[in-house]
Amino acid sequence: MTNDRDPLTIDALASIYRVESKSKALSEIRKDFYMAAAALSESVRKEYEEELKKDSGSFVYEGLNERKKRITLHCRNIVDLRMEKITKLALLGAMGGDNALETLTHEEREYYLVVLDASKKHRALTEHSKKLKTVALNVEPKTVPVSAPIEEAVPEPPIIIEEPSVEEWIPESVPDEPEEEESVTIRILEDLPKFSGPDKDYELRKEDIVRMPVVMANALISREKAVKIQVTL
Repeated sequence: MTNDRDPLTIDALASIYRVESKSKALSEIRKDFYMAAAALSESVRKEYEEELKKDSGSFVYEGLNERKKRITLHCRNIVDLRMEKITKLALLGAMGGDNALETLTHEEREYYLVVLDASKKHRALTEHSKKLKTVALNVEPKTVPVSAPIEEAVPEPPIIIEEPSVEEWIPESVPDEPEEEESVTIRILEDLPKFSGPDKDYELRKEDIVRMPVVMANALISREKAVKIQVTL
């Protein structure tokens, strides 16, 4: 089990998102999740900015850029999913439910209590009807001058639209949409220094055959560091 003091990794972040998205209940996460996720995002952002200053066209930069985007997306999705579940718990609590809060972090407990308090106040609005004041609006009817008699509108005859036959609107064939290729297989043409990818680090040597994300593969191919190969089964 990962210790709360260990740095959060992108693999752990992806694992939390998978568990959270498949379950209707809140999963148990490390108590320092929000601080750890912020530290991970900041660490990758600094690496990204340093590489940007060196060479914004390098494949190292492309890998860090993809990793930064993936971390941001995972964090946002996890927070949104847990926030929705915590809100539902607070609503149940406002209706008298007894909720177990062991799986909540410190930040989530504060959010839960705020939503719970607001829900209780909103639910009790009808119990304080004597305190509500009725405001009478003094609205005088306006008279509209009639300059000419209004002629009775004559309805126009309905327009009948003939539906085309089934044979006319069904095409003879529907072209298949091309599937977007997420990763490709390439052959390395020379020894490369170790660099970071979206999900892992790479340390490649000449003649290595590797499958990697399209963005990074294209960066290597455009710099004549690799060539794309077709894998047939």
